[in-house]
Amino acid sequence: MPKKNGDGRWRVNVVVFERSGGGGFKMRDSLAEVYRFPAIGRN
Repeated sequence: MPKKNGDGRWRVNVVVFERSGGGGFKMRDSLAEVYRFPAIGRN
């Protein structure tokens, strides 16, 4: 369940794609701030 922080935005665990050194992509989990619900998925 997303947690609400003090300013009313939601903090959710999202998987982000990071560029790796070889030019490909790797995935990692990141706690990212997104815009107000229900706009989940915007980084």
